[in-house]
Amino acid sequence: MNRTREVNPPYLWRCRVCSTTGQSEELGKHCGVNVRQLSRVSEESTNWLQNFLDRKPFSFVSPAKLRNLPSMILTPEKIDLAIEAGMELERMLSEIQVSCPDVFEVYNKQTDHIRVSDLKIKNKWGRGFQPALASCLRYADKPLPPVKKVPSGGLIEIGHVFDELMADITNTFESELWNKGTRVMFECTELGIRVSGSPDLEYNGIPVEMKTTTGLPIRDEPELEKLSTQRGKWKRNYLPQLAMYSDACGMDWMLLLLISRETGKFSLIPVDARDKLESLRKDWKKWAKDRKLMTKLGEYLEINPHLKIN
Repeated sequence: MNRTREVNPPYLWRCRVCSTTGQSEELGKHCGVNVRQLSRVSEESTNWLQNFLDRKPFSFVSPAKLRNLPSMILTPEKIDLAIEAGMELERMLSEIQVSCPDVFEVYNKQTDHIRVSDLKIKNKWGRGFQPALASCLRYADKPLPPVKKVPSGGLIEIGHVFDELMADITNTFESELWNKGTRVMFECTELGIRVSGSPDLEYNGIPVEMKTTTGLPIRDEPELEKLSTQRGKWKRNYLPQLAMYSDACGMDWMLLLLISRETGKFSLIPVDARDKLESLRKDWKKWAKDRKLMTKLGEYLEINPHLKIN
């Protein structure tokens, strides 16, 4: 059961441009954009994560040892590159001193801009392109409303806090090969819109997207998560983002950094998601036939003309 707790003003926030933090009675703008809401980490999640860190868990697993999942690249050249990058990352993680974050970013389904992740699906359980577009129009000229209830303990908060931990770690990287990811612009020609996003990291010019999971799909090891569940996440959540990011970077492939929240084991997986991109383009062509949707998209592009593909 997912537990929540109420959040009252003043609300904690962080600027998504310059990372300045603050608190205020309402969520406003900083650097000209709406801020991201923060929440303090619960004692339960703090204890869990500190126990995790005390085990000094991070260890690299070669992608060659994983169960084969769709669009993985298993050529010797790519596997060797992934191993080289993974061993370097393991060394860096072993040298970094980190502690449990005090806050994490609160997920808010309301948004004022279309994100790469919104292009994964049209509309499912109130998420996807259609509800995101409606939210963009609703909050085009006013601040986003704060989230009044946030996760408290349990898997959902731990997932958010773990993401915050990894962001803290990657912000401290000092490497000639490993760097923070840079913002990219994906062109969805079927809908006539440009959508921005940021791969989490970059290794020697190759974009790297980071995802946390229960367990890695390692061959010959007990499964922490059913393979069918892993394949579902892979197809629904991982491949679409990898497909759009690699295309936006002008590449046929990129790396997926997959980290287990349970064991700390991680792998760097070369992925060629072009087939997934072709599947998405077929979906977007169908969306483009929805007149009501395209009318709303036209309104959004009038507000944000720089995102329109002429």
